[in-house]
Amino acid sequence: MTESPDHRRPEDRLRAALQSRAAQIEPSTDGLDRIEEKLMDIRSLSRRQQWTLGVLGAAAAVLIVVFGAIALTGGDDDEPVATASSTTSSEPTSTTEPTSTTVTFAPDVDPYSVAFPSPNDSRRFESPETAVRAYATDVLGFTELEIGGYREGDSRSGEVPISDRPGGPETTVLVRQMQDDHWYVLGSQNADIEVDEPTAGATVTPLFTTIGRALAFEGTVEVMVLLQGDPSPVGDGFVTGSGSPPAGPFNGRIRFDAPTDDLPGVLVYRTLSAEDGRVQQATSFPVRLSPGSCEDPGTGLEGDAVIEVWLLCEPDDFALSAVQRELPASAGGFSLFEAAMIEMLDGPSAEEADAGYSSVFAIGEDGLLGVTADDGVVTVDLDGAIGDELANSSFNIINLRDQIFYTLAQFPEVVVVDVLFDGSCDDFAAWAQSDSCRLSG
Repeated sequence: MTESPDHRRPEDRLRAALQSRAAQIEPSTDGLDRIEEKLMDIRSLSRRQQWTLGVLGAAAAVLIVVFGAIALTGGDDDEPVATASSTTSSEPTSTTEPTSTTVTFAPDVDPYSVAFPSPNDSRRFESPETAVRAYATDVLGFTELEIGGYREGDSRSGEVPISDRPGGPETTVLVRQMQDDHWYVLGSQNADIEVDEPTAGATVTPLFTTIGRALAFEGTVEVMVLLQGDPSPVGDGFVTGSGSPPAGPFNGRIRFDAPTDDLPGVLVYRTLSAEDGRVQQATSFPVRLSPGSCEDPGTGLEGDAVIEVWLLCEPDDFALSAVQRELPASAGGFSLFEAAMIEMLDGPSAEEADAGYSSVFAIGEDGLLGVTADDGVVTVDLDGAIGDELANSSFNIINLRDQIFYTLAQFPEVVVVDVLFDGSCDDFAAWAQSDSCRLSG
């Protein structure tokens, strides 16, 4: 029996034959590993060797296409034979070695153990100096930069000093050679900014406490919270140390936008020049940015009637966390500030309590004597019985102050908050063991 002739075009028959052949191929379980090894072997070749391999590969591809087409036509002289051509560039290749390369497979570096670059993107550095220069400018924000020589610590780790000008204060950037012998930055440190809490690799929640010592102009240290690989802060704030030697203690809260899942991040503490605002020194290290263990029952609420109430998340060692609330219709007779304070003073709802939230005090609306606002200053007058019933431990003082301040500071027009007991600033200051009744971020 004679087969009917195949009237398809040669390129259609070629495509069908290749697809049929591909369907018969079963990938090896170690195929990806062998491809990665080949990629690494090719990268280790000289430029001339890579160019030669490229030419040979192109020629081999031409032969495959030509012989494949001949096989498909069965050597029939009446059928046209598919042909292919290839050209190679005669332009000279560059002899300059790149400072960074791109990899096409997932690296083995733990993203929570390094500050830069992100192990999950393709940016890589083949010398410690190039990694440090990119980190100093892209992450720390140096606009003027002096880079010193690499100082070896061990066979794979060391440090590189940087400053904002010749003879300026030194920041030391710590580096380590890791995956595929590329260089990663572990963080930076200097003598004038020492951070005790949190530590490198720690988990931080959207409003975390930071403690340390600093010496800076007017004692001010800027704190930035960054997602690894993104120079745009997801949170920032300031802490205040000492403006004259020696370095003085600081203790503050820093807020950042809560992620939906744990993500690698970087904390940057830096001092700025009083002359032109340029970065002078920076201490930095990697951390884990976490949404916290308490799930907000109101997450996803939208509209002008939605506010934040700041409570304590018990599973996260009583870290301060925000929950969303819809203002009740009855709140229409109050100012927005009063309504927010009433919601906070009511304490956690049943759903919030089940999710792990608590409050230092839950006295309800009756404990609020009044709320007034004047040019960015909000004054909250509370029933003085709170001071009699609530022990003035450091835990209660810090969290009562912060719950009040951050619940009100969600509104852009609020700059500072004054808290009174029965109309007295002094009574609250005495209970809070402070010389002032004024709260600020």
